[in-house]
Amino acid sequence: MSMQLKENLKSILNPIKSVAKFILNLSPAMFIKELVYGAYVRDYVWVYSKAGEKIKEHTGSPILVKTNISNICLGKTHHTFIREKYIESILDSKKYKFKKPLLIKQPYAISGQVCLLVFNTDEKYSVRYTVMGKFDSPDFVGEDNIFSDRHRVAIMGLYEKCVNKIIVELLDEEKNVVAKKNLKVYMPNIPDDYKDDGRVIIEGDERTSEFFFVSGGYSAGVRVIDRWGNMRGSMLSLPHAYGVYGLRNNEFLFSEHGMRRPMYGNAHSVVTVHTDIMGRSFRTFLDEKGFHHWAGAADGRFIGLSSSLYDGYMENTVRLIDYNTGKLIKEINLADYFDDKFKNRADWIHVNAIEYQKEDDSFILCMRNIHSVAKVDLKTEEMKWILCNPEFYEGTKEYAKVLQPEKDQDPKKVQWFYQQHGAQIIYNLKGADPDRLYIGIFDNHVINRRKVKWFDGDLHSYVVVFSIDEKNMTFRYEKRFQVPLTNTRANFNYDEKTNTIYAFAAVMAEDEDGCRSKIVQFDYETGEKIFEMNVRKDFFTAHTFSFDVHEMSKHHLVDDKKMIVGSLYESVVVKGIQKNNLIRKCEMAPMISSKFFDEKTSEGSERDNHYIRTYGDTVQIFCRDHEIQKMYLYNDKNMYMQDFEDSTQKMNAFLNQHYYVSMSFANMKSGTYKLVIKTEDNLYKTEYKITLKNKKK
Repeated sequence: MSMQLKENLKSILNPIKSVAKFILNLSPAMFIKELVYGAYVRDYVWVYSKAGEKIKEHTGSPILVKTNISNICLGKTHHTFIREKYIESILDSKKYKFKKPLLIKQPYAISGQVCLLVFNTDEKYSVRYTVMGKFDSPDFVGEDNIFSDRHRVAIMGLYEKCVNKIIVELLDEEKNVVAKKNLKVYMPNIPDDYKDDGRVIIEGDERTSEFFFVSGGYSAGVRVIDRWGNMRGSMLSLPHAYGVYGLRNNEFLFSEHGMRRPMYGNAHSVVTVHTDIMGRSFRTFLDEKGFHHWAGAADGRFIGLSSSLYDGYMENTVRLIDYNTGKLIKEINLADYFDDKFKNRADWIHVNAIEYQKEDDSFILCMRNIHSVAKVDLKTEEMKWILCNPEFYEGTKEYAKVLQPEKDQDPKKVQWFYQQHGAQIIYNLKGADPDRLYIGIFDNHVINRRKVKWFDGDLHSYVVVFSIDEKNMTFRYEKRFQVPLTNTRANFNYDEKTNTIYAFAAVMAEDEDGCRSKIVQFDYETGEKIFEMNVRKDFFTAHTFSFDVHEMSKHHLVDDKKMIVGSLYESVVVKGIQKNNLIRKCEMAPMISSKFFDEKTSEGSERDNHYIRTYGDTVQIFCRDHEIQKMYLYNDKNMYMQDFEDSTQKMNAFLNQHYYVSMSFANMKSGTYKLVIKTEDNLYKTEYKITLKNKKK
């Protein structure tokens, strides 16, 4: 056989061999699936199996940890870091082409209704796709607007528990379609703990948002619902019941549900993660007090609500955090601003919303339990004004800061708000006076926490709008939009494009059609109800939403040394005679029984089947609120103590909370340590040992 003939046969047989080899490596089900779906379909498990072993090399921690604790958690940011690196390596390999791309379902594991489409092209193109509509919802069109030959396209807006049909198009610079292909992908069922849907009462029109972002509550987590009532996005990880806090479109601060700190009242989440709707986590913030209710961007910083801890009050402080370092810049205790007459309970003020105002470096606060909204200068810490019925502050030092009705405004016609939520500035209001500040408030209109004699007894809730003349310290009552009574939580949204108001009644006093909450859209000028939908589950906040395919399709890799910033409350070094006495007591302590942990079943879903685990540079124990009073790590030379006895539970409503408490390794010397815990009644040894070694710089 001639050399030329051999070469010709090789050129024919080699591709056939490659295809045969590929087919043989596939299971029959996988081969059929890829023929039908038009792509190599994989999922987050496949990504982890390919890249997961490298995660330990990139913890971003200065400490090496070895332990006989079986559950070792490295956190969401570490997993994102490795997955992003692996996906980039796939693009470097140029293995997948447009004709047969790679489609990764739930690529980052914690976002339930997304895929990532990965492939290379010979020329540079952008990508547009259409998710074909189902269940009365129309088609959804997404476009990455990234002109490249390396494509990682965020496919969002998918439907759970069914086959999604997707049309993908390559576009040239003039937006001409140069290639097109059809894909199919089956998205799995979302567990009920994470899902939600709606019942449309009044159909919307072109003025109604296509999607709503809903988060928090006690029966579900983070989800996206379209205006036809179908769930189109979901996070497979539960945040704190207060939900997530928006940073930018499709990005938010996710407060971890199960990692908290005992406080006076509601335990706050001390681990907060900058996350996006694709499920990527970019930075983890540790904070010694944690946050509740609300946090938001503040010009290179973020500003959040917390508790003072040291005076017995709860949900009464503002904390300003540096985004890059996680360090506390400033804490403002609102107890310093008000007369003692108001401080008649631990939860006397209950700040539940905050908004940063860049124009004058200030913030707006919503204070539920004193029926007030206020503005504070962040630099000088001066309270600029208070919006409330002036009668509430008569005879107090704060009265001078209270806004008064304008001369032509009849005080008796002002319809005041009570135990309100979600106060925020309304920007770009159509027809607004540029010299006035417009404030919108969700008025829950109840007084069960702070009774006042002028309450009108009305059994409805409202979105109310006030305009403020800050120079003259006066206000004008502008608008009011009625919704069903919502005893607690809720917020609103103003849409400047359509000049409409959305009211998000987060938990109605009475169910409607088996639904706990409601979304209503009003024409701002006429008050006409444009759209109304009941939502099956309760929530904490909601807002209008659009999928940002462009940003979610970008490669985003953070510095691995800044994946975790900030710090938890540091453990205390125990020295001298106290150390020697404590070590002796620890050695004599009984071994903790399995019964101690087995009884913790009331919030079993909060934990991951392990009562003791490591999370990054901490050891964590799952327990009932304030049940564990101290944690000790010790050896012959050193002893460290984490003390949780600096607060007591003052509210029965929170006595049965279960969550992980944490002890940080940050200030500990290298060595092998035994773990001992002190409960309400005794010291207990555990079987666990932890070896710490500080990495060489």
